[in-house]
Amino acid sequence: ANCGLIAFRKGGTGSATMRRGSKDFLLLSIRNRILLFAVLVTLLPSIGLGWVYFTQTEKALLDSSQRELLGTVGHVRREFDLWFKERYYEIRVFSNSYLLSEGLVDYLALRKRDGEQRPAEGDSRLAKLASYLSLVRSQFDFYQRLSVFDRQGKLLIQNPQHEDAPELPVDWQEQLEMSKVIVGEVYLSQRSTPSMLAAVPILSGDGSVLGFLAAEIKLNALAGIMTSFIAKRDFRVGSTELMLVGHGGRILLSTGEHGGVDLITQVYRTDLRPHQLSEYVNTQGIPVVGILSPITEFSLGLVMEKQQDQVFSGVIELRNKTLLGVAVLVALIGFFAYMLSRGIISPLEKLTEGAGKVAGGDLDVNIPVYRHDELGNATRVFNDMVSQLRQSRNRLEQLSTTDALTQLSNRKHIMERLTAHLERFRRNGTPFSVMLVDADHFKRINDSRGHVIGDKVLRRLGDIFKHMLRAVDVAGRYGGEEFLIILDETRGNEALHTAERIRIAIESGEIDVGGSIIQSTVSIGVAEIGPGEGEDQIIMRADAALYEAKREGRNRTVLAKQPSTKVAHHPAVRKIDGS
Repeated sequence: ANCGLIAFRKGGTGSATMRRGSKDFLLLSIRNRILLFAVLVTLLPSIGLGWVYFTQTEKALLDSSQRELLGTVGHVRREFDLWFKERYYEIRVFSNSYLLSEGLVDYLALRKRDGEQRPAEGDSRLAKLASYLSLVRSQFDFYQRLSVFDRQGKLLIQNPQHEDAPELPVDWQEQLEMSKVIVGEVYLSQRSTPSMLAAVPILSGDGSVLGFLAAEIKLNALAGIMTSFIAKRDFRVGSTELMLVGHGGRILLSTGEHGGVDLITQVYRTDLRPHQLSEYVNTQGIPVVGILSPITEFSLGLVMEKQQDQVFSGVIELRNKTLLGVAVLVALIGFFAYMLSRGIISPLEKLTEGAGKVAGGDLDVNIPVYRHDELGNATRVFNDMVSQLRQSRNRLEQLSTTDALTQLSNRKHIMERLTAHLERFRRNGTPFSVMLVDADHFKRINDSRGHVIGDKVLRRLGDIFKHMLRAVDVAGRYGGEEFLIILDETRGNEALHTAERIRIAIESGEIDVGGSIIQSTVSIGVAEIGPGEGEDQIIMRADAALYEAKREGRNRTVLAKQPSTKVAHHPAVRKIDGS
């Protein structure tokens, strides 16, 4: 509260300074800026706002069209995937028929017995397979033709019979290993609808491959899927067309009335890039915007075109209205309103952001001052207030965590650090060790030399600890002449070595008291953290090691043994020895 009062008092002084210098920045005040803005609005012409609005709207419509076309082809692709998966599933079901597998086993056995010659009995077996294929085709009209191949990819039987025999793709073996499905290129003839070859293995009872069931899947059903995703109005006026294209740019299916025209070659001549909107003129001489979405797994592509006059109809209408309706003053009002709001809101936003950080506990806030008006003065007052709060906080933190005599951590703070190290050890297994340090015969020094000399001894110990410990280590006054030191990421033997160096440094030092030399020594108990230990247990072991050092004659260091699997939970008990 006092800090805030000091800050606001200084703010009051700043306000007085502002009043004294108000004449110097009269034209920079917010009020006069608004007056200046009103004058300029009535004088300066511009049509920039209308043009910017038009170009931004045009860009927004193009972005909207791209999202619309991408969304449509994306939905169509997903429907295609589902449709193809259903067909693959059906073919797998047909290939699992025992009629097909047993008939193929019998035929292959006859062929193995008679070589490449096919006896009449073999032809009869193939005729049974042909009957099965005919039955399937009669119930499902998705298939142009069904065929059976042997395991080497050689055609055995097809239904219906054609002069042109179907063939598996060249890479059918690689496809079979990767996806268990063989997919060929789209087949397009003058007398039939587009179809695509798909084949799955025919398995025996033990899981071995007997051959393959192949189906030429008619793609005409996809035309209905494509049409369903075009808006009725666009379909009716013919402003939008969706095409399925195959190898070499041939149109396989189209929602338009000219599906037989080789329109896709014109699309590719415009260097249409996948998934990016392009503007071009199609083969019918109509300016369109189009987008290509490849279907790589089937070597197909989806092309969607929309006439440009339909896409930009709103833009053209807006442009005409804007050129007639935009006046000079509108553009200037927009420009100066932007500048004015920016000049006012930007400093306020920085002040708001800074106040939010201060409210969240962050006092390392300093807002740059670039202005010399009311907002600049408010920023300076805010910075001064935060600086006063920061200084007060630092003083309070130092007082609450530091021992006044030794300038080391006090007991509360050192125990908090010990708890933090324990939590990290339990979480990450990071080792650490503690040292419990006790000044030897300290009571004798107090009794013979006085408490002032005893305080000097304790301050000297604190100085040695701060000088010899690492930045990651922490030392604190545990009570009276006892100190607790935490060595981060340090094993017991390493901690013992550090303790010995500290002991030697203390032993070799002297305190001159009025010509009389005082030499002090310490006893140190060292303990490394063990599994399952808490604060009490590790301090208990260090205390026991300290007691052992005193019992052995003082001025020495002792490393505590690692705890057993069962850790004691009672506090350490050490005999009062007058030290």
